[in-house]
Amino acid sequence: MITEAKHNLSNNILDILSVFFRVSFISYLFFLWLNILFPGFVSNYFNLNYLLILTITLFILMAIWGHNKYNNQIITKGFIVFILIMGLLIILSLTIQYGFLSFIISLLYLILFLLIYLIFNK
Repeated sequence: MITEAKHNLSNNILDILSVFFRVSFISYLFFLWLNILFPGFVSNYFNLNYLLILTITLFILMAIWGHNKYNNQIITKGFIVFILIMGLLIILSLTIQYGFLSFIISLLYLILFLLIYLIFNK
């Protein structure tokens, strides 16, 4: 009975960490993209490094705490698509001054991202 209660508590904590990780990661990407589009819009009021540290810490805790439960299920396909789209927007925003080369760089990012996803999802 006690081990079952510990197991349930561990699963609940892991679920909470997973939700907080996703929210902090999505928030970080969104605020980074806003700060790239409108310099100083976010960074004048909030240091994004704090959010990045929180995101990395949550990911490490989630990886340590739940390596048996989630394995490869921590990141769903919808989350992968969101990361892909935000990454493309960020890269396009940073390299737009290079014109056509910006699209080539974004295409290379897309190919590398998909290859890494396929390699680690086998």
